[in-house]
Amino acid sequence: MELDEVRARLDGAAAHLDRAGAELRRLDPGTRAFGGDGPGELGALGRALAGEFAGALHARDREAATASTAIGGLSQALRHSLAGYRDTDAQRDSAGRRIGGA
Repeated sequence: MELDEVRARLDGAAAHLDRAGAELRRLDPGTRAFGGDGPGELGALGRALAGEFAGALHARDREAATASTAIGGLSQALRHSLAGYRDTDAQRDSAGRRIGGA
């Protein structure tokens, strides 16, 4: 696998994590799905469960965003390194032509 392919895969993974985080934000069904709109202790329990569920979704969203940022940074560092390698190769080739042509 070439480094350009690794970089492209890293970009793809970061984008996938961004989409996954967006999907997580849409998964919260609200308190009614947990019976949180009911009266008394069961309603209170439903509201508490809904809050825990929403908190867990939010935490996973943050984790996906953090991972996406880290992978994006890795991809950017690899992109920078690849540019350096290409520049070095170009300089070597140019020097080789100058020496070979002299």
